[in-house]
Amino acid sequence: MASITAKEEIRRIRLGRTAEKLQQAIADQQLREGAKPPFRHGVVTPVFAETVQYAKMDEVRLVDPTEAAITVILPILKPTDSSQQIVVYNYSSSGNNITIASSGSDLINGSETTVFGAAYTGAVLLASPVGWVRYII
Repeated sequence: MASITAKEEIRRIRLGRTAEKLQQAIADQQLREGAKPPFRHGVVTPVFAETVQYAKMDEVRLVDPTEAAITVILPILKPTDSSQQIVVYNYSSSGNNITIASSGSDLINGSETTVFGAAYTGAVLLASPVGWVRYII
């Protein structure tokens, strides 16, 4: 395993702290909406330099495409997945593309992939009986 620079380590620590803050904000929102602990907010996963990643249901993916474009592959939908979601968010100032690709015969708003490249933007992908529905955040 290659060693990482001090700058890279600082970036990873900051991203981890952001993931914790985002997870807490989600829990706070669910509490305000009347949910009782334990909350169903999934996992916040910071992502660094991998170029291909596999998302999980009810997950928040904080993606940093500074070094290269990144592809996030969605899981194959099952009938029981309806209304579950995955959030993919570009945490960096990078304009490199993040491609979200469906698996199997599932589609995202009628297409096999969806792409965004603006800094500090993201997408909420909601599982539905007809495939993935993407909302821009």
